[in-house]
Amino acid sequence: MHETRHRSATSPDEEQAARSLLAEERRITVETGWSTSTMVVTAIRERLLINMMAATR
Repeated sequence: MHETRHRSATSPDEEQAARSLLAEERRITVETGWSTSTMVVTAIRERLLINMMAATR
């Protein structure tokens, strides 16, 4: 586990989930040409990431 500046300690599983989510976002952007950087999409992505990380605990 390691601690980042603005987040609490994360487990390797949580870090892998975050990397997987970012990889999926890149894949969607490439395939659809749709940007995932809008504020609404970013808020949804962050909420999904929080839920995924909570589920892996």
